[in-house]
Amino acid sequence: MAEDRALRHLDRWVIGAFVTVIGLFGLYLASRADEQVMYMTGLILFIGSILFNFVQINQVYSHKKK
Repeated sequence: MAEDRALRHLDRWVIGAFVTVIGLFGLYLASRADEQVMYMTGLILFIGSILFNFVQINQVYSHKKK
């Protein structure tokens, strides 16, 4: 039973980790940017990944309330 619960949320963990890696890449991209466009792209990737992970956390806790 506990194994089913862990596997049910495994996809959220994998997607969250992948989006976090993309966000860290965006932060690295922004730190090494020579042009304004690359700097903004990196920051947008980083901020977008943070927002995505917070939305995922919110969905899990909202689902538990029901």
